[in-house]
Amino acid sequence: MHRQPRPHESSEFNLQFRYVTEPVWTQFLPVTVRTQYLLFWYIAETLPPSLEDTVNPASSSPSTHSPSQAPYQPPPCYPPDLRLLDRVRAEPKDYEPPRHEGTGVNEEEMLYRSYLLKIDDAVAKLRGSVMADVVKKGWEAIQVRMREEEEEDEKEKESLSQESSAGKKQD
Repeated sequence: MHRQPRPHESSEFNLQFRYVTEPVWTQFLPVTVRTQYLLFWYIAETLPPSLEDTVNPASSSPSTHSPSQAPYQPPPCYPPDLRLLDRVRAEPKDYEPPRHEGTGVNEEEMLYRSYLLKIDDAVAKLRGSVMADVVKKGWEAIQVRMREEEEEDEKEKESLSQESSAGKKQD
């Protein structure tokens, strides 16, 4: 049994809400007899270049963070109707979002380095760890969501085509 909140339930429930309520993976790590560390793994989206330039202009360049640069600013929320397919289409081919220095949770994490890798390369480097499972499960979820959005697009096109055909028959 758990005490996590239930997913959003509404007559306006759509694909976007299904993907923002639960972590991809939850990990429980005992630290000592009296202390445990609970990790929640989520999938995050990067910003399209136009929004990145607006929110964090200094960090859009490939240079690293320095004291002269403004600190990272969190972006505004994505519009609730922005679909993943549309979000991906907003990026130029081969776009690599900038890494923001100084965004770790604590002092140790501030020292971590992060890199964007192809899924297979990331899984190989993580060598069967929980993190490899998180990457695989996350990528599977992204693919499912994109397929569902593509199916939505097809249904909408089909519906518009039927409406157009019905309109022509009435003329």
